Amino acid sequence: LNNNLWLSTFRSGVFKLENPETEFNFKKVINYNKNNGLSSNFTKDVFEDREGNIWVATYGEGLATLLNEAFEFFSYPVEGIDNNIFSVCAGKNVMWLGGENALLQLKYAPEFETKIFNKLNGLPDDAISSLYFDGNNTLWIGTNNSGLFRMNTITERITRYRYRANSLGRSINSITGSDESIYLATKDGIYYFNLKHDSTINYTTIQGLTHNDIAKVFLDAENRLLFVTKSNGIYEIDYKGEIN
Repeated sequence: LNNNLWLSTFRSGVFKLENPETEFNFKKVINYNKNNGLSSNFTKDVFEDREGNIWVATYGEGLATLLNEAFEFFSYPVEGIDNNIFSVCAGKNVMWLGGENALLQLKYAPEFETKIFNKLNGLPDDAISSLYFDGNNTLWIGTNNSGLFRMNTITERITRYRYRANSLGRSINSITGSDESIYLATKDGIYYFNLKHDSTINYTTIQGLTHNDIAKVFLDAENRLLFVTKSNGIYEIDYKGEIN
């Protein structure tokens, strides 16, 4: 929102990169951490909802939201979630939190309601490391070691999304997408799924990535796929499929 880019880190809190003057050159960088109100420097995910609120998933300190430059904190002492939140995602009047071995659904309307999804509902006994809601009644669920799942948010049925990958390719750090496209950041590069044509591309160091362990993927307004690796910097895959 407002040309800002948000980055979560596991030791240094959250960074807000404001108003790029040129490509990847930002006018202002703000670091939110324990020194200025964030409950923990160990953050797993940052998410902006439809109202422009910033939600931060922390390890051990629950969920934080940034409202008018001040943080509010929420704890969820629910079995399988506790306060170790690995991922967060929101839809219309609903939010999902990914925990150690369960998914927590928070519905706000017509009345507040919580629901837990776990191995009894089709999820593996594994950490929910990433979440992505495509706006078309599908919640994509990435796990730490067990690959990709998807939930029909109308029927709440959860199924495994099968794709060919080794164990590293089934360790998912981040998910994003657009229309009929889904992108995964994994420990074995980036996976691109074209759902319309049922095709898959796996980008690795062989195709030009600087590292195969991809921490985050993000689609910008120009449909460029931005990604962060274990090496320094932010990189992109443009609409031609070229890595820059």
